[in-house]
Amino acid sequence: MTEPRRLSARELAERLGANAMTLAAGLVPGGRREGSRWVAGSIAGGPGRSFQMRISGAGAGRWTEYAGGEHGDALDLVRVALCNGDVVAAMRWAESWLGLSPSGPAPTLKRAPPPTPQQQAAAEEKDRRRAAWLRRQAIEIFDEAQPLLKGTPAEAYLRARGIELAALGRQPRALRFHPACHCSETKTKLPAMVAAIVTAEGQHLATHRTYLAEIGGVWRKAQLSDAKLSIGALRGGFIPLWRGSSGATMAEAPQGERVVIAEGIETALSCALLAPEYRTIASVSGWNLRNLVLPPAITTITIAADNDKPGSPAHRGLEAAIDRFVAEGRAVFVARSPAGKDFNDAIAEVAA
Repeated sequence: MTEPRRLSARELAERLGANAMTLAAGLVPGGRREGSRWVAGSIAGGPGRSFQMRISGAGAGRWTEYAGGEHGDALDLVRVALCNGDVVAAMRWAESWLGLSPSGPAPTLKRAPPPTPQQQAAAEEKDRRRAAWLRRQAIEIFDEAQPLLKGTPAEAYLRARGIELAALGRQPRALRFHPACHCSETKTKLPAMVAAIVTAEGQHLATHRTYLAEIGGVWRKAQLSDAKLSIGALRGGFIPLWRGSSGATMAEAPQGERVVIAEGIETALSCALLAPEYRTIASVSGWNLRNLVLPPAITTITIAADNDKPGSPAHRGLEAAIDRFVAEGRAVFVARSPAGKDFNDAIAEVAA
């Protein structure tokens, strides 16, 4: 009888990724679910945000520990958390846990012991230093980029998405083009549209990158596991894309102003094209939507929500954001695209 083919490391990582929630809760104790991510102080667990792992959707199982600078897929998490870096041992453990090994029953997940107060204090100090370093890197990437998008692959990318910046009359200052932005996935430098993630007062917290590639003569998102990434601590921040009819900065927004919030840059720009009279920002991610810190002058919010399925993590995150804004005394409305996943899909469909 022919012995069944053993799965490759990549195949095992994909199978583990399909069970990312269970894996993360078992291997990274003391963490918590935030939308589509499992968040903890470190791989060892505990409070904090240095460790973040996708537990649903595209890229489920991929994680980063910002304090230690480590990242990888679900199999890498097993390798680091349980197997002292031994990839072969991690593969054998994964086979058994997934029920693919004939050698015996699936092992139980071994929770790491909670960190001591001294270890926790050291980890928090490391987190602070890492956060400061990441913020410096984020600002450096943005400063290196070209302020004008006109004639760049970034402008061509937006045009391919149905977004003509000329129709707005000006380019958002938060957007720039970087001709050679480092990509950790490919270990090379790629062209990228970069965006400043700021506080309401204008402090630069982080930088968002959309890696680009020319595919079939058209500039599109690069074919990567994560073509869109942020560097820096973006919690509470946003990408300011359009000031609306007031023309004021967010910090100087007139009392009673309405803001339109979309998750992605492309969706937010599409909303600005459709309703230029309103201030428009991008929250960058679904989980950050409910963490946005907005000035009291913003009394009305319209969330340009993606057409996510009711009950999905993204939909639950939207409901949490609505509850939070209402609790702050703001009026909240939800707008949904009549076509596709979001308003950019609708605009791109018309442009095509």
